[in-house]
Formats: sequence, structure tokens, C-alpha cells
Amino acid sequence: MKIDTATPTADKRGSLILLVDDHPINRVVLFKQLDVLGYAVEIAADGRQALDKWKAGGVGAIITDCHMPGLSGYELTRQIRASEAATGAGHIPIIACTANALGGEAEDCFAAGMDDYLSKPIGLQRLAEKLDQWLPITAAVRANRQA
Repeated sequence: MKIDTATPTADKRGSLILLVDDHPINRVVLFKQLDVLGYAVEIAADGRQALDKWKAGGVGAIITDCHMPGLSGYELTRQIRASEAATGAGHIPIIACTANALGGEAEDCFAAGMDDYLSKPIGLQRLAEKLDQWLPITAAVRANRQA
């Protein structure tokens, strides 16, 4: 996987996406989709790693799997929301991304404090629509990232 040299710039703009998934193939697929859409991406292989990366700052939005060993996407979200409430930090958009499309999954995501929900497999157009809603980047930034 390539190293994203645009990440420091994205940190400054607040447009860096933190992608959290314990499955390596899912990470690669989502990373490539986000790259095509012009977003800078940082990857975490589990919820604990993601929490540390979020605490370090610079993340504009999080896309997280829900079901991961250790710290699940649900618990990751609960901890972030508790920290935001305790410190008065700004609200970071968190989008669930799960293969579990059973009834009630979306409701569980919202109850945990997630802002939106995507079910795998994710089409590029649907991903773009969600990100345009929660973390839009300008056409100029997108064009520069894709060049």
C-alpha cells in the first residue's frame, strides 16, 4: 500500500479520513476507493489503534468497521463521544461500515453515537455521497489529489 504524502496537508485542513477495519482486504479496497475520490487516508487495523490516532489529532472523519476483536467500532465510537463530551472537543463524523446487514444493525450504530451507516460491499458512488455529506472536499483539492 502506498504511503500518502498528502496526509500532513490533509491534517491541516481537517480532511484526513481515519479508516478502521481489522480485515486486510477490506482495508485495501476502501483505501483505494477513498484514494480515487481524492481523500487522504490513514489506516488503523483495530479500534485501539484508531483511538490512539484520533487522540493524536488531525482526523476529519472516521470510517469504521463495527465488529472487530478487542475494541469494536461501537466501543471506539462510545469512547470518542465520551471524550468529546468531557473535553468540549468538536464532534467528529463517524461512519459505520459493516458487512452485517441484518435488521437493527443501523440502529445499533446510531445508538452507539455513529453519524451514518454503510453496508459492505460499498459502491464508489454511495461512498462519495456519504463523504460529500460529512467531509466534503473542494473540487480543486480533489483534482490535486488525483493528479
